[in-house]
Amino acid sequence: MKEEKGFTLLEVVLALSILATVMILLTSSWRGNYQRMTKIKFRTQAAYLLQMKMTEFESLYKANPATLPTEIEKGEFKDPAFKNYTWELESQPFKMPDLKKLLALENDKTDQITENVIGQVQTHFESTIYEVKVTLLYRSALAKKPFKTSISTLFVDYNRPLQLGLPPL
Repeated sequence: MKEEKGFTLLEVVLALSILATVMILLTSSWRGNYQRMTKIKFRTQAAYLLQMKMTEFESLYKANPATLPTEIEKGEFKDPAFKNYTWELESQPFKMPDLKKLLALENDKTDQITENVIGQVQTHFESTIYEVKVTLLYRSALAKKPFKTSISTLFVDYNRPLQLGLPPL
């Protein structure tokens, strides 16, 4: 009997199943890396765009924070590369916590001078400090709702002097 050279059907099927398994593993690994790279790219772009908008608003309003818009301001980026991104600017006066309770004496009372000074400092801070928040929204065709990320800072009006009207002793 003549010996035939070649592979049997079982050997071919086994080799193809091993090859298919390796290809599936490589494809899923590549897909995972691609998704991670896409997220990194998005986060890098988001950080860049937030910083760019915050710098723009600082140059417009930092010298005179009282001119900040009182309502939410919205806009889009001019660069077509960022057509899926929009921004929102929110500003509000800084809300100072009640410091009188921190300086209370043993009997939970403060003296009149301390209370007066703390009240005036709180009023001054609330009228000269503004909290500014820039929010970036990314609308993807695949996502149901937009992705949001924000950055916040405080603008201080250094042109307003602190006037303490202390009562006479």
